[in-house]
Amino acid sequence: MASGSSDSSGKKDSAHAHETAPPTESTEEFDQANNTGISAITEALEISKEELVAACKTIINFGRAMWLSSKTGLKTEICSYCEDEVTPQNMLILLH
Repeated sequence: MASGSSDSSGKKDSAHAHETAPPTESTEEFDQANNTGISAITEALEISKEELVAACKTIINFGRAMWLSSKTGLKTEICSYCEDEVTPQNMLILLH
């Protein structure tokens, strides 16, 4: 019997028997009810949304640099190439 197919009784095979119930509330409603989401994080850390986004992008870029270094054997350096006022996304990963 193919995976996910029904047998003659109409029952699905056990590989796909578990199905997720549809959500009963939106993500925003869940976040508000459970004090989660961006607002809760920024309030807990006492930072702005923009600062949180910048920190996340920095973490991602450090991960990229580490991956590049592990794959190439070269040293990596993360640096800025312009002022933040020009663009806040001014990180450059150098390999040497």
